[in-house]
Amino acid sequence: MSSTNTAPRRSLHSFDIFFLVVAAAAPLAAVASNGALGVLMGNGVGMPGSYLLAGLVLILFAIGSSA
Repeated sequence: MSSTNTAPRRSLHSFDIFFLVVAAAAPLAAVASNGALGVLMGNGVGMPGSYLLAGLVLILFAIGSSA
């Protein structure tokens, strides 16, 4: 009876780490640009709603990323 390890190797290469960092920074960039556009267009009343929408998108991103 021989024991062979058939589990796949798990390793991260520099290419994988680069795209992991870019994917993690994308929601932060979306929130920052959303705030800048809100100030630029003078949408003071709608800004809390836009941050709630951006927060919902971040939550969905976190759920999808962890799944």
